[in-house]
Amino acid sequence: MAYVFIVNANLTPLTSPGRHLLAGHLSEPRLSSAAQGWRGIMLEVFPAGQCDFTGMFENHGITLYLNGCMDLHQRFEGKVAHTQMRRGNIIISPAGAPKTFQYRGDSDFLVVHIAPVLLLRLAEEMKGSHSGAVEVLNQFCVRDVQIETLARQLWHEYQTHDLASGICAESLATQFAVHILRHYSNIGKTAQAP
Repeated sequence: MAYVFIVNANLTPLTSPGRHLLAGHLSEPRLSSAAQGWRGIMLEVFPAGQCDFTGMFENHGITLYLNGCMDLHQRFEGKVAHTQMRRGNIIISPAGAPKTFQYRGDSDFLVVHIAPVLLLRLAEEMKGSHSGAVEVLNQFCVRDVQIETLARQLWHEYQTHDLASGICAESLATQFAVHILRHYSNIGKTAQAP
């Protein structure tokens, strides 16, 4: 468990999702861990409704749909996707590129924000000396039981809000980051090689 503290030790708390609206509007989250001071990770929970916005993101985002059904359009790097998001569907949004979302429906969802520096540090640990940038790959409407489990555990830590919640949240940040690196990044196969 000491490894978690070494990795997260110099990270600054995420007190903002790092979302910059370029056009449109986005509803305010119903809940946010911004005031918790968690290092490397932040949680927001949004209610069902409708939105249409284009945003730029400083942090990597993992969106988990919690219930109901939501009609969702996404535009990213010239590609357009549309589907009905249902409970357990996940979107992974890389930091640094504009993304457009249009949605309407009765699904609540949560967004986990992960600091890019955390992924970079872990990539360096995994490869010894990582050369080149870590690129998170855009994913639309995937199913991933491990991400769903981690996101629900993070939400539970937010709701628990006791003396150990920050330590648990930062441990979960490391688990999220390792999973993203292994399965949804440009170094995933390299990191798994012997």
